[in-house]
Order: sequence, then C-alpha cells, then structure tokens
Amino acid sequence: MKLEEGQKTLNSRIDDLDSSLNKRIDDLSGLTHTMLGGILTLLCGMIALTGFILWDRRTAISPVISKTKQLEERLEERENIILEALRKYALKEPIKRK
Repeated sequence: MKLEEGQKTLNSRIDDLDSSLNKRIDDLSGLTHTMLGGILTLLCGMIALTGFILWDRRTAISPVISKTKQLEERLEERENIILEALRKYALKEPIKRK
C-alpha cells in the first residue's frame, strides 16, 4: 500500500517535472523566434542603409559629373579658339631665324 502511494507520488512528481520542462522548452522556442526576428530585422536594416548610401552617393555625384563635362567642353572650345588664332598669326608672321 505504501509502495503504491510512493509510486503515485513519484509519478505525479515526474509528470510535474515533465510539464514544467515542456513549458521551459516552449518558452525557449518563443525566445528563439524573438531572437531570429531581431536578427533578421537588423539585417534588413543594414541592407536598406547600404542601398540608401549607394543611392545618395549616386545622386550627389551626378551633378558633379555633368558640371565637369560642361567645363571640359568649354575648355576644349577655348583651346580650339586659341589654336586657330595662333595658326592665323603664324601665317601672317613667319619665323625669323638668326
């Protein structure tokens, strides 16, 4: 009789331990999902930030490139004007050698 009562008590303690262990595993699973969600959120944020930086650099450099091309074209036009003036001057004034 006492042995059966002891077994029942032991079985109830094992069942309590099993249920508390299952509860802890479920809590750990929830924590795992939370951690995974946090890591994925940070990863997406870093990817978005990288994309924004690349877009911002491209839009910031674009006006500089177009302005540089304009300045190069103006410089090229001025060089052509100077070369043409020097050619005309060279036709009028021959080289004097000593």
